[in-house]
Amino acid sequence: GDLTSASSMDTESVEISTLSQSYTRTGILSANITLDTDYPEVWEQLFAGAGTTGIATAKAGDDFESGDLTGGSGWLDSWYSEGDAEVLDTAAPYQGNYHLRLRTSTGYVKRSIDLSSAVDAQLHFWYKANGFEEGDNISCLVSDNNIDWITVKTWVNDDDDNEYHFWEVDLSVYDLSSEFWIAFDANMNQTGDYFYV
Repeated sequence: GDLTSASSMDTESVEISTLSQSYTRTGILSANITLDTDYPEVWEQLFAGAGTTGIATAKAGDDFESGDLTGGSGWLDSWYSEGDAEVLDTAAPYQGNYHLRLRTSTGYVKRSIDLSSAVDAQLHFWYKANGFEEGDNISCLVSDNNIDWITVKTWVNDDDDNEYHFWEVDLSVYDLSSEFWIAFDANMNQTGDYFYV
């Protein structure tokens, strides 16, 4: 969409629209708005008492547009992968040209980030699943030490409608360590069982 720069002391609104007219989407479920400022103290004062604890900033992200597992920014290293995990430009990525695909029982990826200075943290992403049978599943896990893992979400057979969905989890309930890990672990039984991020 179009962004207009403005200066104001009043409440302003931002119209959200899709970037491309070539794809039809059923509504906009969320949006991230970043306000760059040289005066963070002013924003802290303005948001005081408004149910926020500070200014939200993106610590890390990856849209897989690098075409491999080394892209994105803010991470401690590249994605570590095992088995049937790869970045592809097929099967209609949610946005851009690429997405991550995991399949069979061997698809596994993990990546770490320093969250030690985070007051609050959220993990959010778009996903789609396709071809699951009874007993197939994939899990999203987190760890503050790369040893002890906690499953925060598991997708099963009824979640495989081959449509992208938005998902998020509050990470602030976990120990936000200097090497915090996020992982996806596939447990499907065929090469035609897919999970995309």
